[in-house]
Amino acid sequence: MLKVFIKLTLIIFAITYLGPTNAGQNPAGLELFDGLWGWEPEKAATCRKNPHKITFSKDRKKAYLEFMNSKDKNGNIIKNITVYSVHNIGRNSITMSIDNEKRLDKNGNPVVWDLVLLSDKEYKWQRHDWAFYQFTASVIKCNHVNQ
Repeated sequence: MLKVFIKLTLIIFAITYLGPTNAGQNPAGLELFDGLWGWEPEKAATCRKNPHKITFSKDRKKAYLEFMNSKDKNGNIIKNITVYSVHNIGRNSITMSIDNEKRLDKNGNPVVWDLVLLSDKEYKWQRHDWAFYQFTASVIKCNHVNQ
């Protein structure tokens, strides 16, 4: 647990004080998200079948979640990228909303999401209109699971 706390503290420091890295990589402090991720309980989005990657714009205002093997109804691989506006980068979570989100909360506002880091190889999503204990299933870094 101390190891995770130290790593997250370093991430916050890097996000706050360091500039972006080379093109094609996530900005400094967000390298933790480099690589592929999978929804292991979800049969269609596992590391083996359809992993995703998360990238951030250099100014950290946008995040892009791209599934690598999404298919259309004919079985052809298609681009499947969800674009998020980043509202806040915290110690162990990133608050974002999906651009052009259609889902609304009970007040009629587009839902807002927190990507909650559980470790350097696992995260979950939580919507702001969910109870504090409600989360999606875990998303696991693909090089940490049996593929």
